[in-house]
Amino acid sequence: MNLEIDIADDDDLEVLDLVKYGVPRQIYLRQNYFDELNAVTFRKEFQLTKECVLQLLPMIEEQLEYPTDANNCVSPMNQLLACLRLYATGGHLDQIADYMGMHLSTVSRIVVRVSEAIASLRNMYIKLPEAENNLRKIQQDFYDVAQFPTVIGAIDCTHIKIQSPGVMKVKYTAIGNRTFVQMVCNSKLEILNVVARWPGSVHDATIFNNCALKHNLENTPSFRNCFLLGDSGYPKKNIICSRPYYDQEDTEKNTI
Repeated sequence: MNLEIDIADDDDLEVLDLVKYGVPRQIYLRQNYFDELNAVTFRKEFQLTKECVLQLLPMIEEQLEYPTDANNCVSPMNQLLACLRLYATGGHLDQIADYMGMHLSTVSRIVVRVSEAIASLRNMYIKLPEAENNLRKIQQDFYDVAQFPTVIGAIDCTHIKIQSPGVMKVKYTAIGNRTFVQMVCNSKLEILNVVARWPGSVHDATIFNNCALKHNLENTPSFRNCFLLGDSGYPKKNIICSRPYYDQEDTEKNTI
């Protein structure tokens, strides 16, 4: 009887401690994946080489730095790797949190923060050259692939799965759950132009006829005698539209 009273007393003391001091803080142990993984495994886990990560990090590091090192803050490198892990696997945030040794809410904030930092670099890399010597180089590269002359880009649209913008929850295969993205790439599969503001129900021609790219092609002198290739049989164009997606309630793979 005395033992039961002692146990009850101990439980009461723990409850009182929680009320007085709050829930004890959990300190996460974070892996140093950049240094611990070899080059092959690192690329498999994050879909980028270590060299590419080292090239990207300095460009966005200032935006990822915290004012102080207090509260076990996450380093810019680990923030970048957490976001890249999500890009590479498409996993749930709780899986990324477990993998990186972080709290779920921390990973959620990091993904937004890093994604915005990377997107801020878009004008440095996603652009269609207008200088005639650069355009001739692109045309020559396309010609070397399939002897198709005067081509400066392969264009197509593809559906990208997004969170439903409506109130009602619908399946991921529904048109309302996708945005229709127009992209142009060169012969090296580098993206030159992106239009990502149209719903999934819009026709390809509607996007092109209302985009700035069409206006520039028609009104920029250097683009004379330049063409965008839209034939579905061309392999570069198929790269844009052949990425698989998975429905949340159906494991069957579909190709868009």
